[in-house]
Amino acid sequence: MADRDVPADDREVFHGNLLTVRVETIPSPGGAPQRYEIVEHPDAVAIVALRDDPAGGEPQVALVRQSRPAVGRETWEAPGGLVRPEERAEPQRAAERELREETGYTARGWRRLAREYPSPGFSTEAITIFLATDLQQSEPSPTDPEILAVEWTPLSQALERIRADEIEDGKTLLGLTFAANALGGAAMPVDPLNMPFARQLPTGASTVGPLDGQLRLETMLMEEFNYAGVTAYQAYEDRARMFNLYLLLIGVLASGLGALYQLGGGFQAFTPSLTLGLLFIAGSLGVVFFVQLIRLRQAHRDSLITMNLIKAHYIRMFAPQYENLQHVFNWRLETIPSDERVGSITFLISFTVAFLDSLCLAAAVFFAYIILFVPVGLEKIDSASLIVGLVAAGVALLLAALFQILFYRRALSRRRNAARLARAEEHIAQVRLLSGS
Repeated sequence: MADRDVPADDREVFHGNLLTVRVETIPSPGGAPQRYEIVEHPDAVAIVALRDDPAGGEPQVALVRQSRPAVGRETWEAPGGLVRPEERAEPQRAAERELREETGYTARGWRRLAREYPSPGFSTEAITIFLATDLQQSEPSPTDPEILAVEWTPLSQALERIRADEIEDGKTLLGLTFAANALGGAAMPVDPLNMPFARQLPTGASTVGPLDGQLRLETMLMEEFNYAGVTAYQAYEDRARMFNLYLLLIGVLASGLGALYQLGGGFQAFTPSLTLGLLFIAGSLGVVFFVQLIRLRQAHRDSLITMNLIKAHYIRMFAPQYENLQHVFNWRLETIPSDERVGSITFLISFTVAFLDSLCLAAAVFFAYIILFVPVGLEKIDSASLIVGLVAAGVALLLAALFQILFYRRALSRRRNAARLARAEEHIAQVRLLSGS
């Protein structure tokens, strides 16, 4: 910022314990030189310290309350402080020291998030922001006398406090946002209509910072549960896409047949053969789509069973601590809805596809009969031949529909569903036996 009232010569105008103010003249192309007041300030560090929630919830972040006379208030900030001269080459050393002094914790996982100039217009200060994970408490309380209080709050709530203007410190705002991004947006608002959902990552597994080579049961179960949930969602998404694609193919087929008969002329001799080919392809694709729709429904159900197995494990584990815990969860293995029930979405989509592909195959049989047994063609066909062709088409329609009905009932039968649930119950019983409960 230019100031024409400062002395003309470049010099130091103030020297204090923490900062120095000097005036510097900068040449300006095509104009008068610009004089700037520059504050020389030591570099600093800020730490977003994340620890596991003792109750198993999302990671908690450390916030410290300090008195800030410059703004006339007490503020909540991320732990941090100035870099000492011997720490300039290794700012992480300063971060480790400040975290210990201001919170009483040390960290085994460190990750540099960003380096920023909070006020580059007049200050030389640069702040390096770190993410600290895998925390251990080394002191019962902070040793820094400037710290008035330490609060551990869920990361999502800390971000909400930023939006509510309860946290206005720049390095804290930037650090919390970078930390949320480093965790895959775990604590950021998500759109529940857009899967896969963002999820919280266990800081104990060191998913940020140095990699942890140990297999942890809780992490594996969380990943299995998340994978099953994403698979269940994707099965429904794929079902919708396949159904829309098949309807699009049927629409293209109908348009193609209409254009074929409209053209006539030189194509007239090939019209029955082309019609037969298009109808047969559409019918065969419909059968393939029908089978895949059933497979997707089975994959969805298997994912639900997997999720409920994991849920049953946790219900059994925490039941002694929480009375009537099993009654809190409405969705359990025994409440999974039946697959083959009439009126379900799966039923309506599958039978729509089955009806359309059976109709295409029946029409293909009709045109095959015309090509093979009616030399005069469709335009001059007699009543007897027409009846025979329609009967053949009707038989083909019934056979194609019957095959798909039987496949649907066999693949999604009550017996098969009961068998899969029984196997899941056996798995739960085996886990109980191994755990001695």
